[in-house]
Amino acid sequence: MAGGLNLKAAIVAGLAGGAVYVVTAEIDNRITDVNLDDLKLLGWPMVEDKSHAKVAGLIPHFLFSIGLAQVYGILRGRLPRQGWIAGPALAIVENTVLYPVSALENHHDGIRTGQIDRYQTLNAYLQSIPRHITYGLTMGVIYDRITRKV
Repeated sequence: MAGGLNLKAAIVAGLAGGAVYVVTAEIDNRITDVNLDDLKLLGWPMVEDKSHAKVAGLIPHFLFSIGLAQVYGILRGRLPRQGWIAGPALAIVENTVLYPVSALENHHDGIRTGQIDRYQTLNAYLQSIPRHITYGLTMGVIYDRITRKV
């Protein structure tokens, strides 16, 4: 599929996918009673009052969501035809490739103090999969609809 990146589609699809990711994360944290809170993780270094970390984490979370949607747009012609397959596939690959970064978790005060659970576990990795699937599904379908690629 020719055409390259559609920035408007990446922004809209990235924001929508990012929102669905947050909802999925909230649901799975409550179901599993595990505190793998990406928003707190991202926002923690940005605020002095850690009760605001989750809100502050929305900014980098949505920027990352848009960034991954841009990668999707750039790679779109090389991915499976259907966005509902291509989006989740890319999100799972991104999650797997970046997972080793969690080895740095001991440098994060929120994790060291136990206010955010550890990410460097098999259960944490497995818990991240539904989040990435719902992000990718939403992002891929919306990006493709905006760019009229079916």
